[in-house]
Amino acid sequence: MNQRELLKYVVVAFERLSIPHIVVGSFASYAYGEPRFTQGIDIVLDLPFGTVPAFCAAFPARGAIAAWAEKLGYTAVWNTVLKKLDG
Repeated sequence: MNQRELLKYVVVAFERLSIPHIVVGSFASYAYGEPRFTQGIDIVLDLPFGTVPAFCAAFPARGAIAAWAEKLGYTAVWNTVLKKLDG
């Protein structure tokens, strides 16, 4: 999955779940005709805690997310999210 496909997938999920969001940062800048050296996708969203389970369910299985988190150095953060979700 490339960046554009990932962004589309995420935005469709946000819209389906009625989660307010905005794309910001270098990817948004590029879309407006101002290319930047970095090409990260930064998204600001309003995600009330009660909507977190539906949000997580909209994305790949926990194992895939855990693999992404590990690759990006966010294993501790992901483990904290899982603890909160599993109650």
